[in-house]
Amino acid sequence: MSLSNYDLQMTMKKNAAQFAAHKAAHFTAWMRKADKQGQAPLKRRFLQQLNAEKNLAARAAKQWSTFVRDSELCPNLEYRPSSSVNKREDHTRYYGMVLPIDHPFWDKGFPPNGWNCKCSVRNTDRAVTKAKKPPKTPRGTPGNAGKEQVIFTQAHPFFKNVKNKKRLWKAWMYMERKIMREWTKANLREKPFASTQGDIYLNGTGIKKIIWQKHEYEWEKNRLLYDIEAILKKAEWIKTVKFNPDKKGKSSFDDVLYFQITIQGKESYLVVRKETPEERGRLFYMI
Repeated sequence: MSLSNYDLQMTMKKNAAQFAAHKAAHFTAWMRKADKQGQAPLKRRFLQQLNAEKNLAARAAKQWSTFVRDSELCPNLEYRPSSSVNKREDHTRYYGMVLPIDHPFWDKGFPPNGWNCKCSVRNTDRAVTKAKKPPKTPRGTPGNAGKEQVIFTQAHPFFKNVKNKKRLWKAWMYMERKIMREWTKANLREKPFASTQGDIYLNGTGIKKIIWQKHEYEWEKNRLLYDIEAILKKAEWIKTVKFNPDKKGKSSFDDVLYFQITIQGKESYLVVRKETPEERGRLFYMI
């Protein structure tokens, strides 16, 4: 399956955010210790390597998506030599190999298939050659970033060796909120959603308020935004409360509407502000 560029980008960003959260929870203490012991160069090289692997995997995922899209014209893939000055000997045996795009080799051997691997692949209609056994990829790196749609797999030590669960959750939620806010702005901002009380809109302030609003089930609450159109259609309107203006008698909205929904089996409420006649309409404000 070939995802759209945007969907692929968001999927890879989510995986990168998960990895970053686990890295922060697992690795922060080691980095501080390295600084104190004068090992900053070691830390810097390690982080540079992680960043390089992230970029290589993201590029490979985009390339795979393009190959799948164009597979009817060019059904085969050719393994190309590394761009490195010093070629990796155990990879040279793959140079020039041509296999169908659906061959099992590409599940494990699609470059990069090793730390800092600079081999490449191109699509072609050339004749298929003999397949070779794919290389063994390092633990935690995908055999095919495009197929697996990840930058780092769950086998990576950072995903497994986490002791501080509280720090992990805090870091993960921060990353998740950032991705969620970006997706919501691109897909939901200024778009009308039908409800039993008329159309409801989301603006930038409302998006920020909803995503960062505290909730007993914060993760599940934010995930509602992916299906907010269907949820608003079914949400039960409970009441409308007249909003009291500030001390100066000013207010940008007249009423506050409450819609009842269920999150993890418990009652929750969608809060919508009804703007004054000079403004546009109803703004979704918080959950």
